[in-house]
Amino acid sequence: MSLDPCFSEMRSLDFVDLLLIDHFYQGGSSAKAARELSLTRPAISHRIVKIDKKIGGMFDRKNYRPFLTDKGKDIGKRVHQAINIMMES
Repeated sequence: MSLDPCFSEMRSLDFVDLLLIDHFYQGGSSAKAARELSLTRPAISHRIVKIDKKIGGMFDRKNYRPFLTDKGKDIGKRVHQAINIMMES
């Protein structure tokens, strides 16, 4: 069985990174993510940069407000499903 190529990149992310991806997948903002994850807005920005370095092309940060690219939405969907499965257990 071969693993999704993106899986090896995602292994280096921590659970808060996954929660952040899920938050943006659900249409959230940096300010709301900071409140919900008990982080500062600069910490959210730092995590977005870290995630983008590990899994290139996840976020579009050209404008003031970051949002997921098509690749980010695809990965976000899988992260969202995985978090839901973990929360059900």
